[in-house]
Amino acid sequence: MFQPALPAQKLNAIKGLCIGNVDKILLKYPYRWWPDNFTVFSVLKTNETAACIGEKCWVHDIHVFEVVDNQPHVLSAWLSGSAARHMEQLPEEQLMQETIEFIREFMGKAFNVTVPSPEELLRSSWSSNPHFHGSYSFRCMETERLNVSAAQLAEPVINNNGISVLLFAGEATHSSYYSTVHGAIESGWREAKRLTEFYKMEMPCCSGAWCCQDWCLPLQGWDAVCGRLEPTWSEAWYGAPLSA
Repeated sequence: MFQPALPAQKLNAIKGLCIGNVDKILLKYPYRWWPDNFTVFSVLKTNETAACIGEKCWVHDIHVFEVVDNQPHVLSAWLSGSAARHMEQLPEEQLMQETIEFIREFMGKAFNVTVPSPEELLRSSWSSNPHFHGSYSFRCMETERLNVSAAQLAEPVINNNGISVLLFAGEATHSSYYSTVHGAIESGWREAKRLTEFYKMEMPCCSGAWCCQDWCLPLQGWDAVCGRLEPTWSEAWYGAPLSA
């Protein structure tokens, strides 16, 4: 995607930090049909109940249902891996029907209630989303084999002049809180701080202009500009044009 190409160490880090897929199915019911004191339901299957035939086997990988906070009529089903990827490709009508059958078979019998049909169904599709191809990163055997880390992914790309020209953020770049939203947020703060520190490097220069490291860029109406670049200056500033 990048011209010029990313450094080999950066490509190695991207290859070694794996990404998985976790999806949710949200089901909104006309009323709460489960007991008031239940907020989480885990599905434990015996060898007999775990038996399945054909494409419907994906529902047996739903491992938990949760009542959504502040939405007392909404259940959230969690599943991952190949079952989640299969679920994303199902027509909505088929997805609705097979999920209803599964809930009625296990939870309807467990609570001895008649489970109504949901009013609405909403699903996530992280794996098939072309901008993500998965939900979040995790550490795998490839991570150990290539001896890579989130810190390597987080390092900025630096040009020949020692200037950071490409920054990286996101949960996969957090050494402690990868796979989490707060990890993603903290990585954004980290890179914002890096930019702030970069712009603080301005210092007085010759003829009343201003410098950023070794650069002085006078503009008409301004003494100089540091780090505020027009697109036509990118090659002179970065040493080579960057595009993605």
